[in-house]
Amino acid sequence: MTTKISTLLALVFALTTGLSCSSKKEKGGSKGEGKAKTKKWAKADFARLSKLQIPGLTLIPSPIKPPIGTLNYYAGKKNTKGVFPSVSVLMQGCMGCSLKKMGDLAAWKKMLPSLNMTLSKAEKDDPKLVNELKEMDLRGIKAMTLYTKSFVKTKNGKRSHHSLDVYYNNGVNEVKISVSAKTKPFKMVNSLKELEEAMTKTEMVKAASAALKAVAKEM
Repeated sequence: MTTKISTLLALVFALTTGLSCSSKKEKGGSKGEGKAKTKKWAKADFARLSKLQIPGLTLIPSPIKPPIGTLNYYAGKKNTKGVFPSVSVLMQGCMGCSLKKMGDLAAWKKMLPSLNMTLSKAEKDDPKLVNELKEMDLRGIKAMTLYTKSFVKTKNGKRSHHSLDVYYNNGVNEVKISVSAKTKPFKMVNSLKELEEAMTKTEMVKAASAALKAVAKEM
């Protein structure tokens, strides 16, 4: 089963939605947050966050060190299909967060092309592509989410993408959480139905919610 999580793709969050907006001065927290009371994460914080434990998920040691912030990988428990949620958590100081307010759907839609950089042309052209951007309440925390689902057959083979990305910031620090389905050993899905049944959106939301709750306590 394919997974779209990789170091470079996870860092798209920082390089596209962050650096492209960083020329504008920050103006406080996200919608509904009020004035931020926390300090921007520093090197010592990232060292601590790199060991962050999340209930229900197992931290996977990784030698990968992003240029900014910290990038953690986690694995959840297998479901009845033998599939488990693979979770990446990218934490960093806010970059252009005044343009990435929670609940401001219009602003986030403008960034959708950048958020979809992990999709292949075949997946973007998929007539059955699900690419749903919306605000969700995850265990009492309102965050922006992007749920993507696609399965296509091309002359070069099969392409599939099934993930849930969660974006959250408090005007000082920000996090991107990506959840996708994974198997060991690797197993290719052969149809959209198989893709949907391997791991449901509800299972992805559960894993993402646990991660966001743990990170939010550190913000």
